Order: sequence, then C-alpha cells, then structure tokens
Amino acid sequence: MQEVLQNNSLVLEKKRGKSKFNCYMVKPLCAGILGFSLFLSIIILVKFLSYSLGYQKIFTVDIYDVILSGLGFVLAFLIRFIDNFKKSIS
Repeated sequence: MQEVLQNNSLVLEKKRGKSKFNCYMVKPLCAGILGFSLFLSIIILVKFLSYSLGYQKIFTVDIYDVILSGLGFVLAFLIRFIDNFKKSIS
C-alpha cells in the first residue's frame, strides 16, 4: 500500500515538474517566437512599402533587422514569463 502511495506521489511530482516547465519555458518560448515573427513581418512590410513607393532604391533585409526582431522575441518572452510567474504567486 505504501509503495502505491509513493509511486502516485512520484507521478504527481513528475506531472507538476512538466507543468512548471510548460508554464515557465514552453509557453514563453512560443510567445517569443511569435513576437520575433511579428516584428520581422512588420519590418519587412514597411521596407517593402518604402521600396514600392520609391523611397528606397533597393529592397534589403539587413542583420540589424533580424537583431531588432530579436528584441521582439525578448519582449514577448519576458511578458509571458512574468505573467505566468505572477499567476503562480497569486
């Protein structure tokens, strides 16, 4: 009987560990990827529009655009991480 209780508690601890990993890493990473792609899409759209309207002579995406999109990843990741942390404290 005691072995069953120990096995059940071990299973519950594993589930809690997976839940916390999902809450603190997977969900914020997904939000970060979404933030990165959203920032990069907006940058590409604005550059394409400025190229189409004739404000720029060539259409290029520089490494600085990707770095700026990385800022979108960091912001979205931190917002989701802090939100999940705040919910777990409450």
